Amino acid sequence: MTKKKMSIYYVVIILFSTLFIFSGCNEEHEGINTPNTTEEFGNIKLSFHKTNSTNSQVSTVTAFLTRSGFESFQSDMTVGNGEATDTIFNVAEGNWQLSVQAKDSAGTVIYRGRADVEIINNQTTYVAIELSPASTTGDLSIYVSWAQGDGINWTKDASNPVLQIGSSGSWDDDVIADPTVLFDGEIYKMWYSGSDGSNYRIGYATSEDGVNWTKYSGNPVLNLGLSGSWDDADVERPVVLFDGLNYKMWFSASDGSTNSIGYATSQDGITWTKYSGNPVMNVGTSGSWDDNDIYGPSVIYEDHMFKMWYLGNNSSSYAIGYATSQDGINWSKYSGNPVLSAGSSGSWDDIFVANPSVIFDGTTYKMWYEGFGGSARIIGYASSSDGTSWTKHAENPVLSNGSSGSWDELMVISPSVLFNGGTYKIWFMGANSTAKGIGLAVSP
Repeated sequence: MTKKKMSIYYVVIILFSTLFIFSGCNEEHEGINTPNTTEEFGNIKLSFHKTNSTNSQVSTVTAFLTRSGFESFQSDMTVGNGEATDTIFNVAEGNWQLSVQAKDSAGTVIYRGRADVEIINNQTTYVAIELSPASTTGDLSIYVSWAQGDGINWTKDASNPVLQIGSSGSWDDDVIADPTVLFDGEIYKMWYSGSDGSNYRIGYATSEDGVNWTKYSGNPVLNLGLSGSWDDADVERPVVLFDGLNYKMWFSASDGSTNSIGYATSQDGITWTKYSGNPVMNVGTSGSWDDNDIYGPSVIYEDHMFKMWYLGNNSSSYAIGYATSQDGINWSKYSGNPVLSAGSSGSWDDIFVANPSVIFDGTTYKMWYEGFGGSARIIGYASSSDGTSWTKHAENPVLSNGSSGSWDELMVISPSVLFNGGTYKIWFMGANSTAKGIGLAVSP
């Protein structure tokens, strides 16, 4: 790590060496070095992410790659929706100097940073550039890491729990759980379940860094239905997507006897309108694997289709199923359900699997899920090429409960995973004998 003076911001540059080339670039730059028979070449992928509203003046990011005796490279990235990416191809193997300039709309440099970059033959070096508030005034810090986030090896945040139950008498003074988190390029937004010991409802919080959260003063943002309705007992376990215009929420709800899945929309993530035809997904027919309850949805939009993974159970077992929809309202359950079941006898998840969180990286579906084998409820990982045939990670679980006396010594459950700039972040519920809260872990 190197430090240089500047304004009240860090520019954090995290570099990853990978065995494959990341996709989704804004531009492709061919190397201008003149190759010879002894030189070997790699690539460098640049990714910029704004992390809070004070960075809103950043319009373009320019990166310079220089090395003595070689012609330089320049990449000009236009920042759209808080992000920009580019790839520079055919860079000669060896040590290069990377300089980054963040500019406003007039072209004035307002932030800058520098780091050494190693280019490796036939590999891509991944560089994630982030602007975030500094902890001290006048320092520019550049962090370099050669470990790639894999979503398997996690480090819990030292300040956990990052969101705690409310004060006595508040709507969430007994439990907070089931986070779902979005990042809009500037702000992290969380919707979560909360309870005062009698009913579950859904609240909202925001953060500039994913660690320090501010609960919305008007919580809860999604309340119980009218007496006698399908959701008059509990409203919980949300998952939220944003399509550029509207927020879409799928949530679990109960009338006190049966859990089903509902749908709501919002323009600001705070004021929600429940779909008049709720619930949008019900329990299965008598004798099916999910004829008792369905809840805990995870939804993504991919290949012009909404795809949902959810927990279902009958009188004897809990498992995870799959469904698809063109509009997010009318769902078709997969005929081969369930797609992920409890493990074999004696395994860490041999009693049940639950509460999936799924992302798609362009080639692979990745699922983090809660499992229980009689000891502690903890989190495992599985992967799939099609979203239906899943392979559990051989070294599960990937995120376990804390040591005796810790805030999460009894359980870590209800994962919500984001992949942003080469780093995986997972928010989860943890608990000990006296308190429950929401924690954060990162990979790497």
